[in-house]
Amino acid sequence: MDNLRPILFALLAVVLFLLYQAWQEDYGSRPVPPAQPATVESSVPDVPPPDSSAEVPSPASSTSTAVPTPGTGKPAAGSRIVRVKTDVFDLEINTLGGTIVSAKLPQMPISLDTPDVVKQLLTTDPYRFYVAESGLIGSDDNMAPKHDKAIYTAEQTDYVLADGEDSLRLTLTWNNGEGLEVSKHYTFKRGLYDILVEHEVKNNSGQTWIGRAYQQLKRSDYKEETESAFMVFYTGGGIYTAEDKFDKIDFDELEESNVNKETTGGWVSFLQHYFVGAWVPAQDQRNTLYSKDLKNNRYLLGTYGPGKSVNSGETATFASTLFIGPKLNKQLKEVAEGLELTRDYGFLAVIAKPMYWVLETIHNYVGNWGWAIIIFTILLKLI
Repeated sequence: MDNLRPILFALLAVVLFLLYQAWQEDYGSRPVPPAQPATVESSVPDVPPPDSSAEVPSPASSTSTAVPTPGTGKPAAGSRIVRVKTDVFDLEINTLGGTIVSAKLPQMPISLDTPDVVKQLLTTDPYRFYVAESGLIGSDDNMAPKHDKAIYTAEQTDYVLADGEDSLRLTLTWNNGEGLEVSKHYTFKRGLYDILVEHEVKNNSGQTWIGRAYQQLKRSDYKEETESAFMVFYTGGGIYTAEDKFDKIDFDELEESNVNKETTGGWVSFLQHYFVGAWVPAQDQRNTLYSKDLKNNRYLLGTYGPGKSVNSGETATFASTLFIGPKLNKQLKEVAEGLELTRDYGFLAVIAKPMYWVLETIHNYVGNWGWAIIIFTILLKLI
C-alpha cells in the first residue's frame, strides 16, 4: 500500500494541474495588450503558390498582405462591414473578399471583474493582427473572387441568430458581369465554434470555368502574457497531414522556410494558450498546405485544393470549415481528425490525456469542474 502512495500523489498533482487549466479556461483573466503603432505593409505576395497541375490556373501575384485599411478595421472604398452575432460569436466580415476581420467571443470574458470585456481572437489591430481569408483563383482576376480583389454584396449589414434557431446562414454574392456568379455562404451553428464556408460557383458565361479554392490565416507574432510562473505556453503555427500527423511550426521556422506539403485532408492553424484558429479544407480530397513570411512580424498559413472545371450552365461548390475559439476537446474532435492535438499537455500528455478524458466524462454528467475533480479524486483513492 505504501508503494502506491507516491503514484497516487503524482496522479493527484496531475489532477490539480488539469483543474488549474480548466479553471483558467473558464474563469482565468487574460490581459488586454497595450496599444502599438501601426506597421508598414509588406509587398510579399499573399495568395497560394502555383502548383504543377496543368488544368489549374496559376494565381496572379498580389502585393497586398492585409485586409483593406489595415489597422483601422474600416472597409475600403466600395466595401462595407457585415456584422454577425450568435450565442458564441460577434463577428465582422469585410465584403472585400469576405474576410473575417474581427471575432469576439461573448462567452469568454477577459476576467470576472469585467464580464462585458470579452476575448477578441481576430482583429485588424496592427499589434495583434489576425484575420481569416478565403477565395477562389481562376484564369484571371475577372474570373474568380480573391480575398484582396473582389467586392461582394450583402442583403443586410447585421445578422443575428434568433432565439429558438439552431443555425444562421449568411450569403455574400459576387459576379463578373459576364455570366459568372459566386455566392459565398457562411453557416453558423448554436453553441459551436466551427463555421462552414462555401463558395458556390454558377457558370452562365458561355465558356468552361476552371479554378480552385484557398483558405488562409494571417497573424502577427504577438504572444499573450500568462500568469503562470512555471509554465510556458506555445504560440505559433500548427499543421496536420495524413502522413506526418500534427506538427508545430513556430514563428522562427516560418521565417526560415515555407511550408509546401500535399496531403489527403489535413489542416492549418495558429495556436495560443487557450484558443485556436484553424482552416479545415474538404477532407476527402488532396490539399496543399503552404506558408509565407509576410515580413513585419506577420505570417501566413493556408491551404488550397484541386482545381475544378465547371461547364457553362453548371454549378459547383467548394466547402471548408473555419474554427475560431477555445480549445474545447469535444468540438475539436468533431471538426477534423487530429484537431484536438492543438490542446497541448506538454510532457504530461501520456498521463494527462486519459485522465482528462475521465474528468471530461464526469463533467458531462455533473456539469461542474469542481465536483468532477472531487469525484475523480475519490475514484483515485478507491483504486
